[in-house]
This record gives sequence, structure tokens and C-alpha cells, in this order.
Amino acid sequence: MSALDEHLDLFRADWIREPRLLTQRLHAAGVSDRYTAELAAWCAEIHAHLRDLADELGIDLVLMGGNGTALRFDAVRQRGSRDNDYLTAATPADIDRLMTRFSERFTALGDLLQPQRYEPKNPVRELPLATYVVPVPLRLDHGYSRNNEIKLEFHFEQQLPDTELITGTLGPAATPEITAALPQLPYQIALKLMTLAANPVGIDETVRAASVPRQIYDVDLLLTGLSADQWTILNHYIRQRYEHECRLADVTVADGEPFNGIRTRLERWGNCLNENSEPWITIRAAQQTGLQHSVHLRPWGWRARAYRLIIATEALREGEDGWHDWESARTIAGLVPANKAKAFRTPLAELSNTNTRELPLELDHFVWTAIDAGPAGNLHARLTRAYRLLQSD
Repeated sequence: MSALDEHLDLFRADWIREPRLLTQRLHAAGVSDRYTAELAAWCAEIHAHLRDLADELGIDLVLMGGNGTALRFDAVRQRGSRDNDYLTAATPADIDRLMTRFSERFTALGDLLQPQRYEPKNPVRELPLATYVVPVPLRLDHGYSRNNEIKLEFHFEQQLPDTELITGTLGPAATPEITAALPQLPYQIALKLMTLAANPVGIDETVRAASVPRQIYDVDLLLTGLSADQWTILNHYIRQRYEHECRLADVTVADGEPFNGIRTRLERWGNCLNENSEPWITIRAAQQTGLQHSVHLRPWGWRARAYRLIIATEALREGEDGWHDWESARTIAGLVPANKAKAFRTPLAELSNTNTRELPLELDHFVWTAIDAGPAGNLHARLTRAYRLLQSD
């Protein structure tokens, strides 16, 4: 009997004690990538222990990143993540104490679940964070997959955003439920949008391009729950957060940012209709490995997702009053049904200055491209015209 089998009482989740339960749940949910799903489940298990220990030590941990986002979604829409990212107002010494306590809890398992400090070989820039890798005992046979490490990142902040407690599961295998402090929705959206800003604040695509579709997916779903009051908070915080990130990156805040950079990146990723070229190849790989098949989208669906975020970005550029344009854009897009939308071909062609023969079948997706006024355009005027054309149909 292995050390793990002798100490199964250390764990919370039933599937760790009985791996067949994990297999059954993944099969029932139609999950094909069992490797990513098990690592996401281990992230949930590790979080439960960290939260207990952090409470004992008086340390605030705010779960962000992919797993923080996933807790707001139902299991079908969650994407797999092998990282737990936290914001904390604690000191590096506090986090060292936390990880020491975590290590002591699992000493009987030998090298398993013993966190090690991670230092990237070629860091792009120094950031106020501490990263650890934690080897976990994979309970399912994943063939040649040998990378069984979960990454924990602690981002040190002088002041944390407003938070709320959310209880839920991470994927179909992550039982029991976990509870986490998350940034309140507008703060969470702003933090996610920072990943799409221009480098060096946002993702450096020369080394991390594969993570961009995941961020686009997360922000798109998060925006569906935003209210008018939260829009006001988001408007203030996105500007404040960008200035903070620029100070960390030692760059000045340029005119039009972060909105120009976000738009440019989204335009590039929205250019995904050719299935044999980038960025579609990267998008397809991201959804095949991280999303359940029922929420996969074809290229026009991802283009719509990118342009939906472009419209949101342009509305944010307008300030607090941009909420009305964002609401109008969603109302206008809702006028075009997924099926039996032939009657909308002529007004959409007129709006976009496109020949009707060149329009795609997916008019409900195309409408997001059609209502974009362009980098220097007047979004409000464009939406007013779009509503007149489509409503009169």
C-alpha cells in the first residue's frame, strides 16, 4: 500500500479516495479531456486546504484567474484550469508561513503535495508575486501525461478590491463544493480585461498566446451578469487598475489606453474565419482542451465573441454613459435570431456596406461585426442606425 492510500483521510473530495467516481462523473458530463479535468479538481482540493489555513493565520486570499471565474459559471460552461491565482494583502513572509503549514499537513505523503517555490527561467519583468508548484498524485491513468503539478500564484496588493463569498464546484469532478472570496464582479472583469491590454501590461503573445482565447471566453461570459450600478464601478476601476499596472511595468499611461490596446488585440483574434490559419488554430486547441463540447463555437461564433468585447470596450471608453450603448448593443444583437433570420440580410448588408451575397449564414453572429463603428467611429450613432434598420424589418 502506498503512502497516499494510507492517508486518504487527509483529503476532502470523495473521488480522491475512489477514483472511479471521478471517471463516472467525467463520462456523465461528456468531458473528453480527463487530464485537464482532474488537474482542475485538484485545484479545488488544494484551495479548500489553503482557505482553512489562511483563516487560521489571518491571511486574506482572493481567488482570481480562471478558477475564480469558473465559480461564477455552471459546470457546463466552466473551462479547465491548472492554476490557482490569488490576490492578497499579506506579505511574502506570511505566504511562506501559509505554504509551510500546507506542506506540514501532507508530510506523510513524501514529495507529493509539497510546494516548491517556482522561479521562471526568463522572467519578462519583476512582479510583486510569489509562485509555487505543487505536485499532485494523479488518480486516473492519463497515458504519457507526467506533468502533475498545480501552480499557485499569490499577487501582493497594498489594497484588495471589494470581495464577495461564492460557493460552488470547479467542474463535474470537483466535489465537495468549495467557498472562495472573489473580487466583486466589476473588479473581476477589470482584472480580466488587463490581460487583453497591450503588452507589457497584457499578455505577451510571443510566449503565452494560447492563453488569450481563455481570457476572451471568461470576459465574454462575465459581462452577461453586469448591472448598471456595476458598470459605474467597472468604469472607474479599469482606469485605476491600468494606471497601477503601468506603474508596475514602469511605463507611462498613453492616451486612449487601455482601450486602444484591447481593441487592437481583439481585432486580431476576431480575424479567425480561416480555419487553416492563426488565430483559429489556437482558439480551436483552447476550446478542445478546456471547454466541454456543448459550448464549443465555430469561427463566426468566436468572431462574434471578440467583437462583442470590442463593443463593450468602446462603451467603456465613453465612460459611465457608455452603459446605455452597451445595453443598446445587446438589445440590437438580440433582434437577429439564430434561425430563420433571412429577413435581416438586407438591413445587415446595408448597415455593414456589404453585398448580401457575401454575408455568412450565421447572421446572429455577424451582427456584432456589423454594429461596430470602427476605431475612430461614433458607436452611439452606429447603434442608433442599426436599431432603426433592424427594428423596422
